[in-house]
Amino acid sequence: PAPLQYPEPPDEFVQDNITYLNREKTTKKAARLGSSHVWKYGLRYIRDSDKKEVYYCHECAAGKHKQELFIINGTSGVRNHLEQKHQIDPQSGIKKRSRTRKSVLEQQRSAAATNTFFWKDSIEKFKELLVRWIVYCHIAFFQFENQYFRELLFFLNPALLSHLPKAAKTIRSWVMDAFRSKKQRLREDLRQARSRISISFDLWTSPNPYAVLGVIAMWIDTAGKRQTTVLGIRRVYGEHTGENIG
Repeated sequence: PAPLQYPEPPDEFVQDNITYLNREKTTKKAARLGSSHVWKYGLRYIRDSDKKEVYYCHECAAGKHKQELFIINGTSGVRNHLEQKHQIDPQSGIKKRSRTRKSVLEQQRSAAATNTFFWKDSIEKFKELLVRWIVYCHIAFFQFENQYFRELLFFLNPALLSHLPKAAKTIRSWVMDAFRSKKQRLREDLRQARSRISISFDLWTSPNPYAVLGVIAMWIDTAGKRQTTVLGIRRVYGEHTGENIG
């Protein structure tokens, strides 16, 4: 019988109009296979046309490849076949691992190809959270072209592969779109305010560091809650005096 990882070999089969018979099934006396590792990966069949013994390869059967059916006259031909076709070491008889290893990004692309479903609402939420992180943490747009950052995101969700832009300018357009959307929403909130809108000014130092002047609005919204927001920011040159600020 074949090892557990291989399909059970047939009693007989036909290839190129020639019938081959499983030797173990055609003789009462068990065939001595010898100690060579080639018998871990195959067994003897008898070619019905001339009764010669040939080598049936379990690896070929498992991969659904055509059998090469070497005439058994030593094991060198079989060893070469196992090494070249199935990466089995001719000395140890151990199957080698493939040396061509996919990169992390290639593996994630493969995963994404089998998992392309993504809710539209989820995409929009992802964009919103991403833009918020960029703005609050002062992230440079070009960071999104970084291979390792992209691999991290694709590891968390391979489906992001088809939704995350490859160019920094696309990320910039997302940020500007979000800015215009927030600006329009703020206008609506101010228009619907239930109180007068109070304006104040405050000086800050940016991370650069630059001196900046913030224009702050405070009001009561339609739900009766106090709101505070920044209406604008301007860089300040010179001394931090009231006259200069004004």
